[in-house]
Amino acid sequence: MWLDISFLSQFDDLRRLIPILRGHLAICSPVNSASLRPERGCRRWCGKSLKERTKAGLDAAHQEGRVGGRRPKLSPQQPAEIGKMVSKGRKPAADAARLFKIHPATVSRLLAQPYAK
Repeated sequence: MWLDISFLSQFDDLRRLIPILRGHLAICSPVNSASLRPERGCRRWCGKSLKERTKAGLDAAHQEGRVGGRRPKLSPQQPAEIGKMVSKGRKPAADAARLFKIHPATVSRLLAQPYAK
């Protein structure tokens, strides 16, 4: 949450106020913005704990048999089927792409691979 407290720069006791605000607020004023942001040590600590939690979650998912990444749009049999369809001339590449709901460039890429022919 950003809070504009740039009006505080007019006060002489701002130096006593900075330690109170440090780590809790980020100032929008360009003069004081660097002095009131959270300290780097906190960011490093938060980053480490985030990294550890992410790794633990990925390890747990891997043990359950789940892996990261996007699911394939085509089943293992469909690329070969597209290759047969297009190479034998039954359907043009654009029609095969519409039929399988994929981009025509994907069909071209599949046809360039040796196993799809």
